[in-house]
Amino acid sequence: MTYIGDSRGAAQARYFAGRERHRTHDHNGRAIRANGQDHAYGIDRGTPETDDYKVSALAAITCNLRDRDREFAESMIRQYNRKRRLSPKQWPFIDRLIMTATNGYPEAATENVGDFTGVIALMGRAAKNLRHPKIRLQDAQGRPVVLSVAGARAKQPGTVNVTDGRPYGENEWYGRVNKDGTWTPSRVALHDDTIGELLASVAADPAGTAARHGKLTGNCCFCNRGLDDARSTKVGYGPTCARNFGLPWGNAS
Repeated sequence: MTYIGDSRGAAQARYFAGRERHRTHDHNGRAIRANGQDHAYGIDRGTPETDDYKVSALAAITCNLRDRDREFAESMIRQYNRKRRLSPKQWPFIDRLIMTATNGYPEAATENVGDFTGVIALMGRAAKNLRHPKIRLQDAQGRPVVLSVAGARAKQPGTVNVTDGRPYGENEWYGRVNKDGTWTPSRVALHDDTIGELLASVAADPAGTAARHGKLTGNCCFCNRGLDDARSTKVGYGPTCARNFGLPWGNAS
């Protein structure tokens, strides 16, 4: 059964009532404490009934989430209603969204990484030829860092989203950069200076940053394909991406 149509009060009452139910394992298969206390904000998975409690609790408070999180939550709720299950990787997101919707978002911390107008203009030129242009880089720890411009329907259109490049719903969102260079990291990247340092490098010298990425990884910083000649490796991108992004391809030295 599902309670998606219930009032907020009814759904929350069932959610907290579920805390008193005896459970032996959580949704990661870990044994919970013998006194019945659980790991995941009141409701552990294990039966269709307890899964319903958790999904119902999230559905009742999605109004407290920001647009991106609310859309993600609603997509998982729709999937659960349709298939009566979620994957093991999705349940931690359910937990995280319940916590966020209940406790609110932390105050955003910002810093300036340098003027991003040129970076946004670069991707704007590419958007004439590509549906979703991206700049793919790597931080000092070897992690992929992917930049893309938020579309017209986004909460903050025209800003640059910074992620790890995985598909939406599975990716880590590191934060966003405004045109003026204001970097607002997410909780994941809040105390991570390496991403901010990489963004500052992109703002100061987009071409130089692209070239360093190409030499370091052997892949194009735009399409991520392998670079197979000296000219492409030197500038960090191939001739096709050079045309798409309106960049010189350079000469081998």
